[in-house]
Amino acid sequence: MILNPTNIDRFFALLNTAYNMQYNAVPTFHERFATTYPCTSTTWLTAYLTQIENFRIWKGSRHVRTPAPMTYQVTPLPWELTVEIDTFLLQDDQFAIYSKQAEMLGEKARKVPDQALRDLLEGYGDFAGAAQTSLDEVTHWNSAHPVDFWDAGKGTYCNDFGTAGVSVNGVTVGGTFSTAAYSTVWEEMSTRKDESGEVDGVIADLLMVPPQLHFSAKQITQGQLFAGPAIGGLSGQVGAVDNPYKGSTDLLMNPYLARQPATWYMMQAGGVVKPGAWILHTAPQMVQRSAATDPIVFDRHAMLWGGWLRAVPAWGPPRMSSRSGIVT
Repeated sequence: MILNPTNIDRFFALLNTAYNMQYNAVPTFHERFATTYPCTSTTWLTAYLTQIENFRIWKGSRHVRTPAPMTYQVTPLPWELTVEIDTFLLQDDQFAIYSKQAEMLGEKARKVPDQALRDLLEGYGDFAGAAQTSLDEVTHWNSAHPVDFWDAGKGTYCNDFGTAGVSVNGVTVGGTFSTAAYSTVWEEMSTRKDESGEVDGVIADLLMVPPQLHFSAKQITQGQLFAGPAIGGLSGQVGAVDNPYKGSTDLLMNPYLARQPATWYMMQAGGVVKPGAWILHTAPQMVQRSAATDPIVFDRHAMLWGGWLRAVPAWGPPRMSSRSGIVT
């Protein structure tokens, strides 16, 4: 290839085409449990209002309540991935090498939210430590979330059930994935209460598992029949019966969760507000450095081409999700 400005522009146009085709072809998973919010400022700030109490019989003077606002904020982070292109190889018509790299770069850009939200869920790398703090100012996966942030007397609830499960009102909830663990977490989430003591209406509709639990989860959520004793520990059943758990939640096998093969998640994810969030300041942008006067071109017979974006994963309301099976 003759490296004149016209041919160089054509080359990068082909790279951008290969990038975009692969970017749009890669399947993603985060949309199932995380809402994407646009952001145009240095930090993303959201108000988190605790709920007020129920209507009461009007006896005597009114009781005035002032909604108690809380805030939660995260800072969009810069991400980048850059490829160096040797102009001598390009002159020798090695376009296929860079075309494949462009496809891989498109794939990597598409995977950023899936992998970043995975790291947040698992408390890994840059999303350990302070990033684990949730909207109610305790770690998102916690055995003692406050029911009412402003009144400790109203108690706590658990959304982290470990490998052995957690005793809730004398019942062992969750633990290593099983029929009993699945059913007890689903039932516990449906009984979570708001600040007024009313059931909050959390109904789990999504089970998210790593690939190692895929077939076990399919058996529980999609199987036609179950052996009687496998259903909630019932006794007196003979032979197989219809599976009462079939369709109780949607199943999402998330391949990016393979790093923690025993951990599974139960979520209410069907609404606009989801258990996770992806704060997107700037979508992936592609940039090239190819001018003949650029120091890297002049000094090293190389051009640079790469992508960048600004975004960060964040938590949704902790009452909408549960984690179980994690090895602590």
